[in-house]
Amino acid sequence: MAEEIIRAYPDAKIILTIREDEERWLRSFLDTLWYNYTTWSHWFLRNVDSQWREQGAFLSPFYERFHGDPVAHGLRVYREHKAVVQRVTEPKERLLVYDVNQGWGPLCAFLQQHVPTENFPKTNGVDDHRALFGAGRRKALKAWASNAMLKRGLPVILTAVLWMFRSRVVSSIRAGLAQIGLRPRR
Repeated sequence: MAEEIIRAYPDAKIILTIREDEERWLRSFLDTLWYNYTTWSHWFLRNVDSQWREQGAFLSPFYERFHGDPVAHGLRVYREHKAVVQRVTEPKERLLVYDVNQGWGPLCAFLQQHVPTENFPKTNGVDDHRALFGAGRRKALKAWASNAMLKRGLPVILTAVLWMFRSRVVSSIRAGLAQIGLRPRR
């Protein structure tokens, strides 16, 4: 996937983020991206919501590279990705191999931007990631439930109300006819 994107945007600068400790990267991946991708709500939304289905179709080739077992295949996939990005990015000046622990300096120099005075943010922890993705899934599930209620639930409720109303009206008419000695035809 990276190869196609890099070739599709030949003038783009490429930032390859790496981790010094590959095992730590794998633990982080398992606790964030893989965790979110394998929740029941993510699976459900991919099957009922077109936007999530499109996102799933886009991301599936990436996740399929793990063959369902990121523990066994994670480091291989990580290393292959790094190698592909480094191999296909030409000229080499458009590639920054970057560890976020390096802070603003290399990133800003590569992007030809001034270094901010604020400290480099550290907001991609497991809790932050799960909260962000969890909020997105909850919002999508609420929207789906609301939409499903309007499209499917409301007609069912209206039909039931009309049936109950009709039943009461018919029962009232039959009761009234019976009081005056008339029997309705069947």
